[in-house]
Amino acid sequence: MNTATQMFVLCLLLLSTSFCLAEPPSRADSASNAGCLPGTEQVKLNSQEGLEYRILIAKPEQPAPEAGYRLLVLLDGHSTFPAAVTLYRMQQRASQLAPTIIVGVGYPSESRIDMPRRTFDLTPTAELEKLPPRRGGSGWPKHGGADQFISFLKDGLKPWLQERYSLDPTQEAIFGHSFGGLFVMHCLANAPESFDYYIAASPSLWWNDYAIGNPQQWIDNQWLGKHTRLLITVGGQELGEDAGPASLLAPTPAKETFGNTRQFAERIQHLQTDGVPVQYKEFPGENHGSVTPLAINEALRFALQRNKTSSPEQ
Repeated sequence: MNTATQMFVLCLLLLSTSFCLAEPPSRADSASNAGCLPGTEQVKLNSQEGLEYRILIAKPEQPAPEAGYRLLVLLDGHSTFPAAVTLYRMQQRASQLAPTIIVGVGYPSESRIDMPRRTFDLTPTAELEKLPPRRGGSGWPKHGGADQFISFLKDGLKPWLQERYSLDPTQEAIFGHSFGGLFVMHCLANAPESFDYYIAASPSLWWNDYAIGNPQQWIDNQWLGKHTRLLITVGGQELGEDAGPASLLAPTPAKETFGNTRQFAERIQHLQTDGVPVQYKEFPGENHGSVTPLAINEALRFALQRNKTSSPEQ
């Protein structure tokens, strides 16, 4: 982590130390102040399958614009929400970012990262023989729940938010890092109508032998003409051959063809030739962990800039 990044992360930590995992009310329709970051609240919300989520919400001080607030949904909410809210408020006061409801999707866990739950929610189905061995020799937890999680976001979380807040349906964004980035890509490929802006930070594209990198999927998929936007970010140190779980995978034709995140983004940019923009941002010197706050900040600029018009296609 370079010096500038160290200072940046330190400032975030100092500004968000008041954030904690306060016990929310038992009913999703009776939100309370989270008692952590001022102006935030935390509620419980259950999926149709009975899975419990902790929903973290930050509402701007300004009244909703005529078209409604923008919406930013953050995966791994207990980890990403404090940084996103802090960065948003620092820049929003200078009128750089539009009034936005920021929502973190987390879990009823004392840990900021609930690995079993996130592994299930954020991954598509996979064949075990196409996954790398895990550190420590432990097996992979239950996985393959991405489609179920998409349904929760589309049919559970978003309608619930729309009942409580005035939201602009053309200005909805989702951010995910690592497995969250993989989920963002999977959601875009399979349910592109879910959001308008997709931000995949350091996505775990190696999952299931790089199945997400199938070029035909990105030629034929439904998001063409939907006026969505995609941003892919990655740390420079993540691009090496010995970086991350991908380095533990046996050589396969898919692995050889795929390359790294930069090369994948370039292929997607080449395929999307009919006006659907794909942006790529690389942060030199950063690794899988240190790049996260930088990716969050880039996501705010990408999806929430005030100079964006009411529709992402304009």
